[in-house]
Amino acid sequence: MTFDPRTHPSVRDWLAGARKAMRCAGRQTPAASGRTIDVIDPATESVIASVPDADAVDVAAAVEAASAELTHGTWPRASSAERERVLLALAAAIEAHADELQHLIVLENGKLLSAARREVDGCVRFVRYTAGWATKITGETLDVGFAPAAAGVFAYTRREPVGVVAGIIPWNMPLAMAAWKSVPALMCGCTVVLKPAEEAPLSTLRLAELAYDAGLPPAALSVVTGHHGNWEIGSVLMRRSMPARIGRRAFARSRGDFSASTCPHEDHCSRACGPAGLRYDVRRLRAQH
Repeated sequence: MTFDPRTHPSVRDWLAGARKAMRCAGRQTPAASGRTIDVIDPATESVIASVPDADAVDVAAAVEAASAELTHGTWPRASSAERERVLLALAAAIEAHADELQHLIVLENGKLLSAARREVDGCVRFVRYTAGWATKITGETLDVGFAPAAAGVFAYTRREPVGVVAGIIPWNMPLAMAAWKSVPALMCGCTVVLKPAEEAPLSTLRLAELAYDAGLPPAALSVVTGHHGNWEIGSVLMRRSMPARIGRRAFARSRGDFSASTCPHEDHCSRACGPAGLRYDVRRLRAQH
């Protein structure tokens, strides 16, 4: 008997909807150029869906929307308890749609159903755990005994959102890594722009939909899809002055592409390079050279 994840009712209904679009500030948008790329089922080499093939114009629009939300929107100004509530609702939504999500991952990624289920279950636990940190991150009251007694000085620190966070997601664990890159940043009140791998963008798009349904302001999370051969996407994400943090996982063939010439914000970049799972921060590399 042949297993076909497309026969799952929820997956079939979702794929049968309108052509999959990017999520820019919650809006479903095509690429400015009108180009699309096909998402291929690696088991059958058949086309699952078409998604927009973004370019620099689309990425700039997503980053600007995220920046506007950061400056004027509600998410960075929401209480820590409210951010925790929304992210716990997202964890519950992922759990409620676990069967659908695992079949979608199998369809776009080709991994075993059991492995896809572990990815979804781990994603639920991670989002739930991270949500709890929203009310646990605090500042400090500082000793200012060196100041004149009559000065009435009071010093403290307060942690605030760092800014717009860009996350570049690989194909091998598309749902889990989309959560790893986005949820901690959202928990802190940052806004996020995700760029999933062209081979497996569907679960990231579905994650964004679940986040909106859970109560996340649409402008707090955008998803830009595009071809990995289009260097403009990553370049614009890394070169624009607004993104304050960039998270990326790269394999050996792309390690050399992630350099000071590509990313002038290297002090704010972190990445993990496979296949051995070596993790490091660019700032440590600078200190060594």
